[in-house]
Amino acid sequence: MMTVDEYKKKRLTDVGILDEYGYDASRKVVEVLEYWDRDKIFVIGAKNTVLKEEDNPFGGILPFIMARYIPVQHELYGIGIPEVAESLQEELNDVRNQRMDNVNLIINRMWIANKYADIDFDSLISYPGNVILSNDVDALKPLDTRDVTKSAYMEEEIIKHDMDMATGEYGPGRGEPAQRRETATGIVRLQQASNIRFDTIVKMLEFTVLRSIAKVFLWLDYHFLSPADFAKIVGEEEFIKYNGKMFYQEDITDILKLYHFQPMGSSTTAIKEVRIQQIMQAYKLFNNDPFIDQVELRKLVLDVLDIKNESRILIPNPAPPPPGGTKTGVPSQGGPGNPPKPPEPGNMPTQPEAAMGELLRVSGGGMLQQGGQQTPTTEE
Repeated sequence: MMTVDEYKKKRLTDVGILDEYGYDASRKVVEVLEYWDRDKIFVIGAKNTVLKEEDNPFGGILPFIMARYIPVQHELYGIGIPEVAESLQEELNDVRNQRMDNVNLIINRMWIANKYADIDFDSLISYPGNVILSNDVDALKPLDTRDVTKSAYMEEEIIKHDMDMATGEYGPGRGEPAQRRETATGIVRLQQASNIRFDTIVKMLEFTVLRSIAKVFLWLDYHFLSPADFAKIVGEEEFIKYNGKMFYQEDITDILKLYHFQPMGSSTTAIKEVRIQQIMQAYKLFNNDPFIDQVELRKLVLDVLDIKNESRILIPNPAPPPPGGTKTGVPSQGGPGNPPKPPEPGNMPTQPEAAMGELLRVSGGGMLQQGGQQTPTTEE
């Protein structure tokens, strides 16, 4: 077994530093193990001495969470991305090394020489100004080495494509530019399609790792987060609306069993930018629509923009606009306690089919014409 300072000396030697300062051969390595269970914590040295024994401060929760990219039955660690692409990475390394060897052979050629020509073989090295002495200039010929760099580059691209197929990570998901001209919506759809396989892994981690992490956070919040700080984080309105004080009145054991709620994470298929775009398009279509509650519509916009305390911004019962301030054919919108009046027969608003067709068009579903026929649309 190496001593403590021998490990240090080896590390410094590997990086080209020879430093004998602080070296002491008498210092030995001692293995220290820390064992956790639901009730106790044990620290054991050299596998035979108990260094420390104390109660679990987390009340039966283990502060260690195992995250497995690909779980395997009866295995602790499972399979990770490096193991999936290990053989392909080794193949890629071989191709690159072979390409470099090919370039070296082309630059530093091999020769076919007449053994009776009295050639100085030590001078057969490629460098500027070199002179090769020989009694016969035709006694030395270069051995032709075929250039394979072009095919090696093509082989490298094929291997990289195989690695993308094996790991499920493609160019659009990594943010690489599209190979042809694409609209913003088209790029987002390519990213969504490229994340389908990865989305399964994310959802699996949500139901295993993230929920375990959430339990630890719930225990810490229950014991160390005051209700006042809790209200500042989520917002006073949300704290009162959902009765945040009940969190401290429940038994922490029942909370950790997730009887009352389930912690959830965000999925890669729910791209926030797309959701914001859809809500803003819906707001443009249904703004001042007499059949849509305008207060709830604006709450939806504020919610998707992650703006807290909506009641401080919105007016609960807005006054109807003056008669001359509304568009022709669109009656004024009242508040929740003042429902809007139906439009007059001569001033009907836009047909529902046309409005829905416009909503489908901006969301990529085509445009409905009057009569129920659907015609495809293209994006410039």
